Amino acid sequence: MLTVRQVLDKGPWLMFDPGRSLRGIVVIALVVLGAGPAAAKMAAGARPQSGYENAVSFGPSIGAMFDRDAWFWGASTAYGRVWSDRWSSDVSLAWDRETERRAAAGDKVVETFTGIVSANYALTPKLALGTGLSKGIADDDNPAHSMSFADGDWGTGVIFSYAAPRFPGLPRSSIICSFSFEYNITQDEYSISLDLTLAYSF
Repeated sequence: MLTVRQVLDKGPWLMFDPGRSLRGIVVIALVVLGAGPAAAKMAAGARPQSGYENAVSFGPSIGAMFDRDAWFWGASTAYGRVWSDRWSSDVSLAWDRETERRAAAGDKVVETFTGIVSANYALTPKLALGTGLSKGIADDDNPAHSMSFADGDWGTGVIFSYAAPRFPGLPRSSIICSFSFEYNITQDEYSISLDLTLAYSF
C-alpha cells in the first residue's frame, strides 16, 4: 500500500513534485478547497454564527500520514468564541485511532487524546483560515495497551474551514467542513485530515 507521499510523487497531473516541496503540499490544500480557501493532530473548531459570540461543536475526522503507511480516524469536541468581526479562537479535545501498517511485525494501533488551542481569521462569512498548537495528553502506546496520561507530541498546522448554513431544524447550528495540513513537531512528520463538525451557537 502506498503512502500519501508516494501517491503524490506518482501523480502525472502535477507540474511539480509535492513530495519534496512543502509549498506544493500547501498549494494542493488550496486547490482541494476551491482555491479559496495521532499524536499532535489538529481539529476543526467551533465557529459561532453571525450575531453570537460562543459555540460548541462535535464531529468525526479522518486523515493520513505523509511519511508512514498510516492513517487515522477519530472525533473532536470544541468550544469557540468570537473576539471581533474577523477573529475567533477555539479550545478542542480530540480522540483519534491511528493504524500503521507494518508487514513484518503486524499493524500497530494507537489511540490518543489531544488538547488543541487555535486561532481563526474569517476570510469571508463562510471561509476561515486558522492555525494552532496541539499536545498529546493521553494514549495507550504502552505494553498494557491501557489509556493513561502521557507527555505526548507537540504539533501545529494550518486549518482551512467552510461553514455551511444552519442545519435543518436547528436555527443556531451550522455544519463546518475543514481540511488541515499538520506538522508533528516532536516526530518531525506531516499529515493531512478532513473534519466534519456540527456547531451550535449561543
